[in-house]
Amino acid sequence: MRLVFSFLFLIVGVGAAASDNIVVIGDSHTCSQFGQALLRRLSDEGKLVTVYCATSSAPQHWLEGRRPGREKCKTMSSANPEPNFCFATGEMPALASILSDNKGAKFVLAMGTNSLMSPTVDNSYADLATAVLSNGNACAWIGPPHLNPAQSRGFKKGRLARLEKNLGSFYRSLAKTIDQRCTLLDSRQATAPGKTGYQTVDGVHRTPSAGKHWAKLLLPAFSGEADREMLLPIKDQPRRIVLWDHGF
Repeated sequence: MRLVFSFLFLIVGVGAAASDNIVVIGDSHTCSQFGQALLRRLSDEGKLVTVYCATSSAPQHWLEGRRPGREKCKTMSSANPEPNFCFATGEMPALASILSDNKGAKFVLAMGTNSLMSPTVDNSYADLATAVLSNGNACAWIGPPHLNPAQSRGFKKGRLARLEKNLGSFYRSLAKTIDQRCTLLDSRQATAPGKTGYQTVDGVHRTPSAGKHWAKLLLPAFSGEADREMLLPIKDQPRRIVLWDHGF
C-alpha cells in the first residue's frame, strides 16, 4: 500500500507532463480569504488556476447547477484574481460545462462546512467526486476547517458548537466516501485552536491573516512536499488510496 502523500506529487508536481491547470470549486471559504490566498500562492508558482465558489454551497448545488438560495456564484483566476460574478449575473455554471472546459486539469473540491449539521456526508459528495474522476481529472478534496464557537456572530446560539462537535465524524465519513476518487486534505491542523488559522470574523469565516495561514500550510501538498499534518491522520485513512493511478 502506498501512503496518500506519495500521490499528492501528482496533483501538480509533474508539471508539463500532465497539466499545470487547476480548477477549484468551493463554498464561502473559497470565495473569501482562504481561497484568495490559495489562488495567489498557486499562481505565483506558475499554476493556471480558475476558481468557482458560492456562499452556502454544498456538492448538490454544483451537481445541479443550482444557486444556494439567493447566494450567487463567483469566479476568479490567475489572470483575473478579483472575484466577479459567474456569467456577470451570478448564476451557477453547469458542472458538465466546467468539466468539458477543463479536460486534464487537476480539480480541487473545497466543501463541507455547509453539511456539518450532519455527522456524515450525503450521497452528493460521492457523486461530485465520481463526476470529476469520470471526466479523466485528478481530484483533491479540502475538508472543512475548525469552527470557533467563542467568536460566533450572527448564528443561532449553540449552532457552531454543534457543527464543531460533528467535525471528527464528518471527516471519517468523507474519507470513506471519496476513497479511490479524491485525496483528502485535512484542514483541521491548520485551523486548530491556538493556531493563527483559528481566528475568524464570525466563528466560521477566517480573518485575512488566518486565511493566509490556512492556505500556506496546505500549499506544500500541491508541490509534492506535504507532511502528515496536512493530510487526514493515517489512523482515519481508508485502507487503499489509488486515485492518482487513474488517468496519469
